[in-house]
Amino acid sequence: MSRKSYYDALGVSQDATAQQIKRAYRRLAMKLHPDRNPNNPKAEEGFKEAAEAYDVLSNAQKRQDYDFQLRTGFGPETGFIESVVINMEGYMDLIRATVSDGPGFREVWYCKPALTIEDVDNASFEELLSFSERQGLRAEVSHRVDERLSEAIASAPDIGSEWLYSQLHSRKLNESVRTAIGKKLVEQSDGHELIAFFRERNLPFVQKHAEEKLAGIFLRGDTWFEPGELERIVHDPSWQFGVGLRNAAASRLMMQGDEGPEVKTLASIIASRKVSKEVCGIARKRLIKSIEGLSGTLERKWLDYVMGEPIFGYEVQVAAGFELVKWSNAKSLYNLLERCRFCDGGTYSIPEEIPDAAEEKLARILSIAPEALGPRELEEIATSPHLGEALMDAAGKSLVDSAQEEWALETIRDSRDVTRRTSRYALCKLKGMGPKEGPVSTAGDSRKIAPRAKTPAPVQPAPLKVCRIKRI
Repeated sequence: MSRKSYYDALGVSQDATAQQIKRAYRRLAMKLHPDRNPNNPKAEEGFKEAAEAYDVLSNAQKRQDYDFQLRTGFGPETGFIESVVINMEGYMDLIRATVSDGPGFREVWYCKPALTIEDVDNASFEELLSFSERQGLRAEVSHRVDERLSEAIASAPDIGSEWLYSQLHSRKLNESVRTAIGKKLVEQSDGHELIAFFRERNLPFVQKHAEEKLAGIFLRGDTWFEPGELERIVHDPSWQFGVGLRNAAASRLMMQGDEGPEVKTLASIIASRKVSKEVCGIARKRLIKSIEGLSGTLERKWLDYVMGEPIFGYEVQVAAGFELVKWSNAKSLYNLLERCRFCDGGTYSIPEEIPDAAEEKLARILSIAPEALGPRELEEIATSPHLGEALMDAAGKSLVDSAQEEWALETIRDSRDVTRRTSRYALCKLKGMGPKEGPVSTAGDSRKIAPRAKTPAPVQPAPLKVCRIKRI
């Protein structure tokens, strides 16, 4: 081909339109076609020049590159013999070319046009992905790529979760695109899949969005979740969940199951301190109801723990304490009262109603079965200034009944630590007299001794006070 330009080969100007170029080529092709010019080398060469020129000028990208070559002076007519295209991350394409320069060669560079917004708008989904992974795009082009790709991901009917998960952690994509991918992944996932993502701590950018969806699934109650998974969401400090999701998980725990949650589950919700006061209040009411409804089936050790832990609330402590007293024997009641003697303001606290109920029941037991406690325990109760008169009387009577020696009865009679009723009962036994029937007169006594009745009066609710004692 000659050194003249493609425009000269077609006989058009450099600002000719695509239609003008097409008409000029067709006119030359009809005129110079080899079939019309047999045995004419000059016409055949002109036909090849026109075909080559039309191939370049009819393509917009090739024509743009050719125009740049004409402006910079580098192109086929300047003697290219080698070219290497080097992509500079979206800014431009630098083309290195070795051109002839008289007797030697020299290396020159020229630029290829960069990515434009029009290219982005006309790109397919796969092309947008490749654009988004390129670094160094102009700000407006990069922003448009992110917008188009985010819109395409959001509007897609269904995208494979595995692909979304892999792209969510791709460092080649911008944060806005990864956020759109994360939202799409959350939208397509069910509750169990979201919990699995949380367990792996692999939901960047969309943690709040995922928590809102999972909380809604919990509150709908149409999906079964393992209690262990729900409890971990409520309690685990390593999972940085918001209060909303923890409240929803706690509510799901209380709703799930035909027989309701276990008492230990309710207690763990209250003790977690990670749910709202409203949810804690509901859990306390249900825990009190459960303790009363499961009478006789709860572990004594757990009841003892709840009774002495202020975090559960006063009403729960009282309910657990009454249940513990109800199913305790004489020895257990004695140990409970012994712990109540050491009240030094420690962290372990027992409501005041519990010792009163324990005293009443222990007094009732001793009046029926004096041998339920040993002599040492009876003596400590009969001489303890911290206990009520009714229990001291019952223990003193059992102590007198168990004494076989005269010196023992005299010791009880002369003791200033026992009640007057116990002293008089010991005196009657020393004189060989049986105990008087009915209540003993307490006229002139400095102490007020409650009359002995066959059926003790029910415990009256006392003011809300807490006796804090130390663990032993």
